[in-house]
Amino acid sequence: MKRAWVVAGWSSAVVLTLVAGCAPSLRVDGTGGSSPGTSGTTASAGGSSPGTSGATTSTGGSSPGTSGATTSTGGSSPGTSGATTSSGGTEVCGSVSGHQDTGTSAPIVAGPAGATVHAGSSFSVAGIGITDAGAATNPGAMVVQVSVNSGTIAMTVNGAQVAESGTSSITYSGSLSALDAALATLTYTALGAATGDVLRIMPTDQFGQSNALSIPMTVTPGATCMGSGGTGGSGGSSSSSSGGSGGGDATGTTAVQTLKVLGGFGMNLHTTCCSAAYSDLSALAGDINYIWSASGAKPTLRDSPIGNSAILTSWPQLASATGGRFDAYIAELQPSAYQGDLALMRQLPHGIVFSYEGPNEPDSASSNGICTLGKTACLQAAASYMPTVWAAGQADGIAVIQTSFGNAWPAPGSYGTTGDLSAYATYGNAHTYFNTGSGSRAPSQGGLPGNHGTINFLNEDAAQATPGKPIAITEFGYVVSGSADAVPQYVQGVYTMEVILDAFGLGNPYYFYYALYDDGSGNWGVFNTDHTPRPAATHLQNLFTILGDQGSSALTFTPGKLDFTLTGMPSGASPGLGGNALLLQKSSGDFELVLWNEQNINAGEGAATNVTLSFGSTAMKSVDLHDPTLGTASQQHLTSVTTMTVSLPQHPIVLEIVHP
Repeated sequence: MKRAWVVAGWSSAVVLTLVAGCAPSLRVDGTGGSSPGTSGTTASAGGSSPGTSGATTSTGGSSPGTSGATTSTGGSSPGTSGATTSSGGTEVCGSVSGHQDTGTSAPIVAGPAGATVHAGSSFSVAGIGITDAGAATNPGAMVVQVSVNSGTIAMTVNGAQVAESGTSSITYSGSLSALDAALATLTYTALGAATGDVLRIMPTDQFGQSNALSIPMTVTPGATCMGSGGTGGSGGSSSSSSGGSGGGDATGTTAVQTLKVLGGFGMNLHTTCCSAAYSDLSALAGDINYIWSASGAKPTLRDSPIGNSAILTSWPQLASATGGRFDAYIAELQPSAYQGDLALMRQLPHGIVFSYEGPNEPDSASSNGICTLGKTACLQAAASYMPTVWAAGQADGIAVIQTSFGNAWPAPGSYGTTGDLSAYATYGNAHTYFNTGSGSRAPSQGGLPGNHGTINFLNEDAAQATPGKPIAITEFGYVVSGSADAVPQYVQGVYTMEVILDAFGLGNPYYFYYALYDDGSGNWGVFNTDHTPRPAATHLQNLFTILGDQGSSALTFTPGKLDFTLTGMPSGASPGLGGNALLLQKSSGDFELVLWNEQNINAGEGAATNVTLSFGSTAMKSVDLHDPTLGTASQQHLTSVTTMTVSLPQHPIVLEIVHP
C-alpha cells in the first residue's frame, strides 16, 4: 500500500557530449510515517548523503546503462558495445587474473579471481563452475543467483538469453549440469564510466546449502574496442540464433533495447481490497492491456493476497488475459499473519510469479495500528521473516525483493534499522515518493541532503538494508487531488514518463507506479475508478506504443551504435533539472532517441528550448518526431538528415531514426 513519502529525482542520464550523473535529491515525509496525500512535515537538512558519481560520455563512447551484449564465436557482431569474443572465450578488451575456489561446504564455486574490462564494453567471464557432490548424485533443482552492482549481465540457454538478462541480477534454476552450462555463457557489460564493480555467483542446492563467489571487476576508461569479426551492418535486424546485430555506425553511442526500459515498468494493484474498481476483472485486464498491449513488453503487476485466497483464481485469470506476471508481496500485517500470505503466494502457478516480496512497510503498519508490537518490534519481525521468504524463493526458483519501508527520514530512516539483509534478497526495495507536504517535486529535482534528487536519495537509503543489491522501486507515484501535494493530471502523466527514464538511467531494474486506481490512501490512479483513462494512462500507452518492439529478437539482438551530437541542451531552474537524452533501438534496426527537458512544470519552471541534433559522416535515411502527450503518429518527418533543430518541450519526445 502506498505510504509516506516524497522526494526529488536524478539529473539526466545524458549521452554524448553531456554529463550523465546523479543530481541533488530532496526528500520529505510526514511525521511518524504519514501516507502521501496527508499534510507531511518538510524535513530540514540534517546531514548530506554522498552522491553517486556521474558518467561522461562522448561521441565515441558508450552510454551508461547499456544492455548486455551477446557475442558470437569468431569475433563480435557489428555494432556491439565493443566486446570481441574469440572462439576460446577471451575478450580482447578485458583481462582476467587467476582462478580461486571459495567455500568449504557444498556447493563450491570456482571462477576468476578478478577481471578488467573497458567502460562500455562486454566481457565473457570464463572459468566459472560449480561442484557439489551431493547434488551430482541426487536428483533435484538447484538455483543460482548472479548479480552485479552497476553493470549488466546476460546468460544464454539453447540459443536464447535467459530471463532477466540485460539487468543487474539473474536468478536461474535447473540441475547442476544446467547451471554450469548457463554460467559458461555468462557475459558482463560495464557501464560507460570507469568504476569498480563486483560480480557475485551464489548457488543453492536442493538441500538448502549455499555458497558464494565474489569477483572484483575493474572497469577502466575506455578506448573503444572494435571487433575484428565483422563490418557495420545495414541497420536491419538479423535472424541469427543470438538475436543478430541492430546495425548502425562503427563508432558512437551504444543503444539499449527499447524493451529493456519498458520491461522495468510495473503497476501496483489491489485486487483484494481498497477500491471497487478492481472487482471487475475483465475491465481491470482491459485497463492493463490499454497501457501494454502494443509494446511487446509483459506487464509486471505488484499485488498482495492480504490473506484472501481469491487470488488463486483472480491472479491466474489476469495473467492469462494480459500476459502479465506478479511481484507478490506480504501485506502490512500483524507478524503472526505473514505466513498466511506467503503460503498463498506459493500456491500460485510459479510461471505467473516474478518475485516474492517481504512484508510491506512494517513501520507504517505500526503507525496505522495494524502491527501492535510497537514500531521497533514490527520492523524487527519483518527483518526476521526475510530468511523464510528467501528460503521460499530459493525452493521455488523465484526472485526475492526485500521488505519495504515507509519512513526514510532522517536518512536512512527505517531503512537503517534492520541491519544487512542482503543475504536474503535478490533486490533491495525503495518506496519513492515526491511529495513535500506543500507540493510535489519533479522526479530529478534536487534539494535533498547533498542536493540529491529523490530517486537517487531513496536508492541510497534502500542500500542500507541490502548493500550491493540492485534496488527495485516497488512504489512511486503522484497524487492528483485531495492533498497539498496534488499535481494536475497532465503533470502526473509527464512526471510518470520521466520517472521511468530517470530510474532506468540510475540502474533501477524495476519501477512500479502506485497505483492503477485511486484508493483509500489517496487519488494516485492513472485511471479513474470508472475505468476511463487519465492523461497518465494515455501518455504511458502512447510512449509504450512508440517504443514498443514485438519482434522475435526484441530482447536478444545486440544493439548497435549511433554517431550523433546534441548541442544547446537546456539547464534547469533548480539543480537536477534540464536536458536529458537516452538512445534506444528496436530489433528492426530503427534507433529511438528519447529527449526530455525535465523541469518543475508544476511550479511553472522552464520552457521549450531549441536543440541541434547532428549526425556523423552518414546522413540518416529519415527521422520522425513523436510526442507521447499528443498521440503515436509522427509529428514531423524528415529525410536525408545530417543535422536538424528540435524544439525540446518540458516532457519526453521520441525521434525515430532510420539508419541508411
